[in-house]
Amino acid sequence: MNFYGTIFSATLVLHLITKILFNFFVEVKIPLDKWSVIDLFCSFFNIICFNVIGKTKAESIIDPVKKATLDYYVIAVVIVSWLRFFGYFLVVRSISKLLSTLIKMLFDAVSFVLIMTSYLLLMGTMFTTLFSKPMPEAYGSISLSLRTLYDALMGTYTYVDAVDGMDVDVGDAYKLSNSILTMVHVFISNIFLLNFLVAILSTVYEIMQEHGEFAFKCNKYEFIEKYSIAMLDPNGYSELVIHPPPINVFSFFILPCVVKP
Repeated sequence: MNFYGTIFSATLVLHLITKILFNFFVEVKIPLDKWSVIDLFCSFFNIICFNVIGKTKAESIIDPVKKATLDYYVIAVVIVSWLRFFGYFLVVRSISKLLSTLIKMLFDAVSFVLIMTSYLLLMGTMFTTLFSKPMPEAYGSISLSLRTLYDALMGTYTYVDAVDGMDVDVGDAYKLSNSILTMVHVFISNIFLLNFLVAILSTVYEIMQEHGEFAFKCNKYEFIEKYSIAMLDPNGYSELVIHPPPINVFSFFILPCVVKP
């Protein structure tokens, strides 16, 4: 089973190799498209998966550390495989416009994520410095503080009613300062920053309502181009690229016929 899986995955690499051969022998070249790149990554991930994970011993599965490593790799394989599947929806008009909008939103939100991360690190440092001792369950470390502040950003927050292990006066002071800083954090993050993100995404959505059709046509043109250029070649080199995986494995038998000296 691992052998057949390796062969089927290798046909994706073969498809890219035959495209390179085609470009070497013809004048009009086939440009490198996003689907070929995804196929290349998918093939390598699958080949490794079949030959490494497929031959894993029972002892490695029982070992929690080795099993966790294998699990992460399988997750990576699944993600790349689904990316290859969803990549073909870029040539379907209705889905392509939605996917293009989503991708544009993700890229345009990168700068906002940097701002939000910097803000959370700043507030996390403050809360850890002030409340790590009286409130260790929420602010005992920078990671705990970041998680607590992120929950508050999402609207899941509480005010401290008591501070254990502190004197009455000091405990009341920490409780008051924590309440004030929590209100400031929620006001900035939940009201300003989240609404700022909503405004960015709304603007991108409005822009892509107009440009989404153009993006779809560009994707469709790229997808057709990789076959149309080959079909226009008069010397028969098109046989190298027009057969999709895994059928292209039979290209080995026609290579002597299409590749002329």
